[in-house]
Amino acid sequence: MVEPLQATVVLACLAAVLGVAEEAFMERRLDSTLRTLAGHCLIRDAGQTQREAAKTLGMATGTAISAQRKRMPEQLSENRALSTLPRKAERRLEVLREEEAGKDD
Repeated sequence: MVEPLQATVVLACLAAVLGVAEEAFMERRLDSTLRTLAGHCLIRDAGQTQREAAKTLGMATGTAISAQRKRMPEQLSENRALSTLPRKAERRLEVLREEEAGKDD
């Protein structure tokens, strides 16, 4: 079984891929693609629930994460530059996960 990464590692990696400060994920903005991607990665790569991801990002409820994740495909299809970012982040996180697994061996 693949061990989840720490939430701080996921956010640091995502910030590096996106070229933003980690604090940008905590900023409240209308239709924040940054928070959408961060929530998605926290759930997928850090093994957090929607509620936990919302708390990590300073959001009120997991429902907000759910609503944003539903809109994510539309947001990415509307912006070609953004559409490549989830794949870049996923590849970088996979490398980190492999490095973590190599430490355990």
